[in-house]
Amino acid sequence: MKTIRVKFHYLFLAAILLVFPTSAANAQFSNSPKPKPSKIPSKLVLGQVVDQDDQPIPSAIVNLTNLKTSKISQDITDDKGEFRFGGLSPEIDYDVQTMYHNAMGPKERVSIYDTRGKREFYWKLPLKLSDSLQEVNLLFVVSDTSGKPIPGATLKFTSPNKIETLTAVTDASGRTQKWLSSDRSYSVVASAPDHETFVQETLKPDRNAELVRVVLKPSK
Repeated sequence: MKTIRVKFHYLFLAAILLVFPTSAANAQFSNSPKPKPSKIPSKLVLGQVVDQDDQPIPSAIVNLTNLKTSKISQDITDDKGEFRFGGLSPEIDYDVQTMYHNAMGPKERVSIYDTRGKREFYWKLPLKLSDSLQEVNLLFVVSDTSGKPIPGATLKFTSPNKIETLTAVTDASGRTQKWLSSDRSYSVVASAPDHETFVQETLKPDRNAELVRVVLKPSK
Protein backbone atom coordinates (compact mmCIF):
# COMPACT_ATOMS: atom_id res chain seq x y z
CA MET A 1 0.00 0.00 0.00
CA LYS A 2 2.87 2.38 0.76
CA THR A 3 4.41 1.80 -2.63
CA ILE A 4 1.16 2.53 -4.39
CA ARG A 5 0.69 5.74 -2.38
CA VAL A 6 4.20 6.97 -3.20
CA LYS A 7 3.75 6.31 -6.90
CA PHE A 8 0.38 8.13 -6.83
CA HIS A 9 1.94 11.31 -5.34
CA TYR A 10 4.82 11.11 -7.75
CA LEU A 11 2.54 10.94 -10.76
CA PHE A 12 0.33 13.76 -9.42
CA LEU A 13 3.40 15.99 -8.91
CA ALA A 14 4.62 15.26 -12.44
CA ALA A 15 1.25 16.28 -13.84
CA ILE A 16 1.45 19.62 -12.00
CA LEU A 17 4.94 20.29 -13.37
CA LEU A 18 3.75 19.60 -16.90
CA VAL A 19 0.74 21.90 -16.65
CA PHE A 20 2.37 24.84 -14.82
CA PRO A 21 4.96 25.88 -17.47
CA THR A 22 2.25 25.87 -20.13
CA SER A 23 -0.08 28.01 -18.01
CA ALA A 24 2.71 30.44 -17.17
CA ALA A 25 3.65 30.78 -20.83
CA ASN A 26 0.03 31.42 -21.78
CA ALA A 27 -0.32 34.04 -19.05
CA GLN A 28 2.86 35.77 -20.18
CA PHE A 29 1.67 35.74 -23.80
CA SER A 30 -1.79 37.12 -22.96
CA ASN A 31 -0.30 39.98 -20.90
CA SER A 32 2.11 41.09 -23.63
CA PRO A 33 1.09 44.45 -25.18
CA LYS A 34 -0.67 44.24 -28.53
CA PRO A 35 0.80 46.29 -31.36
CA LYS A 36 -1.17 49.50 -31.97
CA PRO A 37 -2.41 50.16 -35.50
CA SER A 38 -0.48 52.88 -37.28
CA LYS A 39 -2.30 56.26 -37.30
CA ILE A 40 -2.66 58.11 -40.58
CA PRO A 41 -1.38 61.69 -40.13
CA SER A 42 -3.82 64.55 -40.61
CA LYS A 43 -3.55 67.08 -43.42
CA LEU A 44 -2.76 70.80 -43.30
CA VAL A 45 -4.14 73.39 -45.73
CA LEU A 46 -2.70 76.89 -45.80
CA GLY A 47 -2.25 79.72 -48.26
CA GLN A 48 -2.28 83.43 -49.05
CA VAL A 49 -4.76 85.77 -50.76
CA VAL A 50 -3.46 88.83 -52.65
CA ASP A 51 -4.93 91.46 -54.98
CA GLN A 52 -3.98 92.10 -58.61
CA ASP A 53 -0.95 94.11 -57.43
CA ASP A 54 0.25 91.21 -55.24
CA GLN A 55 -0.66 93.10 -52.08
CA PRO A 56 -1.88 90.85 -49.22
CA ILE A 57 -5.63 90.98 -48.60
CA PRO A 58 -6.52 90.88 -44.89
CA SER A 59 -10.03 89.90 -43.72
CA ALA A 60 -10.76 87.78 -46.79
CA ILE A 61 -13.09 84.86 -46.08
CA VAL A 62 -11.82 81.36 -46.88
CA ASN A 63 -14.35 78.52 -46.90
CA LEU A 64 -13.35 74.88 -46.39
CA THR A 65 -16.14 72.45 -47.34
CA ASN A 66 -16.14 68.88 -46.05
CA LEU A 67 -17.51 66.98 -49.07
CA LYS A 68 -18.61 64.05 -46.89
CA THR A 69 -20.76 66.03 -44.45
CA SER A 70 -21.17 69.32 -46.44
CA LYS A 71 -20.03 71.16 -43.30
CA ILE A 72 -18.33 74.49 -44.05
CA SER A 73 -15.49 75.79 -41.89
CA GLN A 74 -14.29 79.38 -42.24
CA ASP A 75 -11.05 81.21 -41.66
CA ILE A 76 -10.33 84.94 -42.03
CA THR A 77 -7.00 85.97 -43.54
CA ASP A 78 -4.61 87.87 -41.27
CA ASP A 79 -2.62 91.04 -42.01
CA LYS A 80 -0.40 89.06 -44.36
CA GLY A 81 -3.39 87.67 -46.26
CA GLU A 82 -2.67 84.19 -44.91
CA PHE A 83 -5.08 81.47 -43.75
CA ARG A 84 -4.74 78.01 -42.24
CA PHE A 85 -6.81 74.84 -41.67
CA GLY A 86 -5.24 72.06 -39.64
CA GLY A 87 -6.18 68.58 -38.45
CA LEU A 88 -7.98 67.57 -41.66
CA SER A 89 -8.84 63.92 -42.23
CA PRO A 90 -6.81 62.29 -45.04
CA GLU A 91 -9.84 60.10 -45.81
CA ILE A 92 -12.14 62.99 -46.80
CA ASP A 93 -12.20 65.28 -49.86
CA TYR A 94 -12.37 69.05 -49.23
CA ASP A 95 -13.09 72.09 -51.38
CA VAL A 96 -11.33 75.38 -50.60
CA GLN A 97 -12.48 78.76 -51.88
CA THR A 98 -11.89 82.38 -50.90
CA MET A 99 -14.01 85.50 -51.31
CA TYR A 100 -13.48 89.17 -50.66
CA HIS A 101 -16.35 91.58 -51.25
CA ASN A 102 -17.66 90.76 -54.73
CA ALA A 103 -14.50 88.95 -55.87
CA MET A 104 -14.18 85.19 -55.54
CA GLY A 105 -11.23 82.88 -56.03
CA PRO A 106 -11.39 79.54 -57.87
CA LYS A 107 -12.63 76.47 -56.04
CA GLU A 108 -9.75 74.09 -55.33
CA ARG A 109 -10.00 70.41 -54.37
CA VAL A 110 -8.01 68.69 -51.62
CA SER A 111 -8.32 65.05 -52.67
CA ILE A 112 -7.92 61.88 -50.64
CA TYR A 113 -5.60 60.69 -53.41
CA ASP A 114 -3.22 63.56 -52.71
CA THR A 115 -0.70 61.98 -50.34
CA ARG A 116 0.96 65.27 -49.43
CA GLY A 117 0.50 66.17 -45.79
CA LYS A 118 0.40 69.90 -46.62
CA ARG A 119 -1.32 71.80 -49.41
CA GLU A 120 -0.53 75.45 -50.15
CA PHE A 121 -2.67 77.87 -52.15
CA TYR A 122 -1.96 81.29 -53.62
CA TRP A 123 -4.96 83.26 -54.85
CA LYS A 124 -4.73 86.51 -56.80
CA LEU A 125 -8.10 88.25 -56.81
CA PRO A 126 -8.91 90.69 -59.66
CA LEU A 127 -9.32 93.80 -57.53
CA LYS A 128 -7.45 96.59 -55.82
CA LEU A 129 -7.75 97.07 -52.09
CA SER A 130 -8.51 100.75 -52.64
CA ASP A 131 -11.64 99.76 -54.59
CA SER A 132 -13.06 97.91 -51.60
CA LEU A 133 -12.41 100.29 -48.72
CA GLN A 134 -16.11 101.23 -48.68
CA GLU A 135 -17.08 97.65 -47.88
CA VAL A 136 -17.86 96.45 -44.36
CA ASN A 137 -17.80 92.79 -43.33
CA LEU A 138 -20.83 92.50 -41.05
CA LEU A 139 -21.41 89.55 -38.74
CA PHE A 140 -25.09 88.65 -38.30
CA VAL A 141 -26.27 86.57 -35.33
CA VAL A 142 -29.79 85.17 -35.62
CA SER A 143 -31.57 83.76 -32.55
CA ASP A 144 -35.06 83.21 -31.18
CA THR A 145 -36.65 85.17 -28.34
CA SER A 146 -35.00 82.90 -25.75
CA GLY A 147 -31.53 83.58 -27.20
CA LYS A 148 -31.17 80.15 -28.83
CA PRO A 149 -29.28 80.38 -32.17
CA ILE A 150 -31.22 79.55 -35.33
CA PRO A 151 -29.20 77.60 -37.93
CA GLY A 152 -30.30 77.69 -41.56
CA ALA A 153 -31.95 81.11 -41.30
CA THR A 154 -31.92 83.08 -44.58
CA LEU A 155 -31.05 86.78 -44.74
CA LYS A 156 -31.68 88.84 -47.87
CA PHE A 157 -30.18 92.31 -48.39
CA THR A 158 -31.58 94.66 -51.00
CA SER A 159 -30.18 98.10 -51.79
CA PRO A 160 -32.43 100.72 -53.43
CA ASN A 161 -29.47 101.64 -55.64
CA LYS A 162 -29.08 98.07 -56.90
CA ILE A 163 -31.53 95.59 -58.31
CA GLU A 164 -29.44 92.65 -57.09
CA THR A 165 -30.41 91.00 -53.79
CA LEU A 166 -27.62 89.52 -51.67
CA THR A 167 -28.31 86.36 -49.66
CA ALA A 168 -26.66 84.74 -46.64
CA VAL A 169 -27.53 81.63 -44.59
CA THR A 170 -26.64 81.12 -40.93
CA ASP A 171 -24.43 78.23 -39.81
CA ALA A 172 -24.97 75.85 -36.87
CA SER A 173 -24.23 78.67 -34.39
CA GLY A 174 -26.78 80.98 -36.02
CA ARG A 175 -24.06 83.18 -37.55
CA THR A 176 -23.26 84.40 -41.03
CA GLN A 177 -21.05 87.10 -42.55
CA LYS A 178 -21.71 89.45 -45.43
CA TRP A 179 -19.77 92.21 -47.16
CA LEU A 180 -21.96 95.31 -47.56
CA SER A 181 -21.10 98.77 -48.86
CA SER A 182 -20.91 101.49 -46.22
CA ASP A 183 -22.08 104.14 -48.70
CA ARG A 184 -25.43 102.39 -49.26
CA SER A 185 -28.44 101.48 -47.13
CA TYR A 186 -30.13 98.10 -47.29
CA SER A 187 -33.44 96.56 -46.42
CA VAL A 188 -33.02 93.27 -44.56
CA VAL A 189 -35.42 90.33 -44.56
CA ALA A 190 -34.66 87.37 -42.27
CA SER A 191 -36.68 84.15 -42.29
CA ALA A 192 -36.54 80.63 -40.86
CA PRO A 193 -38.94 77.68 -40.65
CA ASP A 194 -41.45 77.91 -37.77
CA HIS A 195 -40.55 81.59 -37.16
CA GLU A 196 -42.07 84.89 -38.17
CA THR A 197 -40.30 86.86 -40.89
CA PHE A 198 -38.16 89.74 -39.66
CA VAL A 199 -37.99 92.93 -41.74
CA GLN A 200 -35.68 95.90 -41.23
CA GLU A 201 -36.37 98.66 -43.72
CA THR A 202 -33.03 100.43 -43.38
CA LEU A 203 -29.63 99.05 -42.44
CA LYS A 204 -26.61 101.34 -42.80
CA PRO A 205 -23.37 99.33 -42.53
CA ASP A 206 -21.08 100.83 -39.91
CA ARG A 207 -17.46 99.90 -39.28
CA ASN A 208 -17.90 100.77 -35.61
CA ALA A 209 -20.77 98.28 -35.24
CA GLU A 210 -19.85 95.20 -37.24
CA LEU A 211 -22.11 92.85 -35.22
CA VAL A 212 -25.82 92.81 -36.02
CA ARG A 213 -28.26 90.75 -33.94
CA VAL A 214 -31.54 89.56 -35.41
CA VAL A 215 -34.29 88.04 -33.22
CA LEU A 216 -37.02 85.93 -34.81
CA LYS A 217 -40.27 85.29 -32.99
CA PRO A 218 -41.81 81.80 -33.15
CA SER A 219 -44.70 81.58 -35.57
CA LYS A 220 -48.17 81.33 -34.05
